Amino acid sequence: MAQVRTLQLSESLDSLWEELVYTEARLLGDPLTKDLAPAYGALLERLESVRGGQRKSWRDEISAQAAVDAANTALDAETVNFSLRLVSALNGDRQSPRWRRYFPDGVYAVTKLALGKQVERVRAWPASLAGEPEAELKGFAPRFEQLLADGDAALRARVESAARRADQRVREVATLVDDANAARLTTMGRLLQRGVKNALPKDWAEGFFRRTSRRVKAAEEPEPEGGAAEG
Repeated sequence: MAQVRTLQLSESLDSLWEELVYTEARLLGDPLTKDLAPAYGALLERLESVRGGQRKSWRDEISAQAAVDAANTALDAETVNFSLRLVSALNGDRQSPRWRRYFPDGVYAVTKLALGKQVERVRAWPASLAGEPEAELKGFAPRFEQLLADGDAALRARVESAARRADQRVREVATLVDDANAARLTTMGRLLQRGVKNALPKDWAEGFFRRTSRRVKAAEEPEPEGGAAEG
């Protein structure tokens, strides 16, 4: 029985594009089937629009990760700067209760944290810093408040960008794949009818679809961070 391969959501848009181009070309090349080709031209135009949306969602998510990384770097730098000023105010006494209030496990125990955890770790610092006796240490309170606000905003933007990417995938990419599969099945049905009507070989209809796919490596779910994510 004649069959047409079901396109999968896990395939890249490039792979889907190749399948549509192949079938369109085969349909256009046969006088008996030219009238079926426009449906594939329409799908290909739609695919380019979906591809643009996909690229935008990826760019937004990568940009959001870049903002998270920048906020993490800034918070690390200020934490180290604060630790140096604090230990100086304490004459190097890292056993002081004041030092252990902020760094009970050392400075690295704070700066090694991903942004989300680090923000929560230092959340109460501004209030504590505001009560420090040294003016220089008090001055860190508003700076940490701003860094915490920046960190919260960056983390929130990353969550929102990931949600937009997921929405684009299920609303546009998945729908396109479903519609492409529906078009292929409809085309196969019409080809089978025409094959019988014109006494053509049994495998004539199958020839309008690639029997195997080059299977371009799926790129629908990239690692937008370009590496390990912070936060």
